[in-house]
Amino acid sequence: MDAWGPGSFQNDAAVEWLVELEGEDEQYVLDALSAVAEADDGERIDEETAAIAIAAAEVVAASRGKAAPRVPETIPAWIEDNEEAFEDEDVLLARGAVERVKGASDLQRKWFDDEAKDDWIWMVDRLLARLS
Repeated sequence: MDAWGPGSFQNDAAVEWLVELEGEDEQYVLDALSAVAEADDGERIDEETAAIAIAAAEVVAASRGKAAPRVPETIPAWIEDNEEAFEDEDVLLARGAVERVKGASDLQRKWFDDEAKDDWIWMVDRLLARLS
């Protein structure tokens, strides 16, 4: 997976996932979150799956009025077409997915071995705060 920065949408996997979001409903977002949040404890979460879960969590946060400062245009447009898509339990699912990515994933390992480690941690922590 190519990444040009530690942000939620600064990698190929998240950008490609956003392209597909346009024609999908909330289940597309929930499936991306479930792939991480509901994985077995010992299961390896690869970079691409983790990056997509982060992007999906950003959609959930934005739908609840807590969008990131520079969210891609695709997300507000999707939210407008899918009003009231996410319930409180979906926010918990998103939070669980982000916590899993932060704690044990190949994406976490990638950024912990990079000079942008602090930026990635800051981004993930801000996302978790917006999902509170």
